[in-house]
Amino acid sequence: MKVNLRTICERDDVALASNEMARDEIRHLLVVDMDGRLVGVVSDRDLLRAADRAATIGAVMSRDVLTVGPGTSAAYAAERLIRGKYSALPVVDNDGHPIGIITCTDFLDIACRALLGFDPVARRAHA
Repeated sequence: MKVNLRTICERDDVALASNEMARDEIRHLLVVDMDGRLVGVVSDRDLLRAADRAATIGAVMSRDVLTVGPGTSAAYAAERLIRGKYSALPVVDNDGHPIGIITCTDFLDIACRALLGFDPVARRAHA
């Protein structure tokens, strides 16, 4: 789980989100309300579909977002990502405030490290 989160508000525009994602080399921004509660997620794909760079994030974001809590098992999170064909799951506290995000890339990194550990040839080539 990544905990250094980037958030954005619904009223911000697509251009700002695009710039934030490019600068930080990320594919998702969590959308929060004035109280810091999660109200949606905007992805790089959402931004690519937005024809108007001045459109608001609220117009292009996903609102019905599946979330997990900090005590959710990694296996359950991975299953939800696969079953729902999601690329990210926000992690929220009991009040709905985002505290992290789990992405497919996180699980690919874990798989790669595990595979390198099992394959001595790959481990030497990677070193």
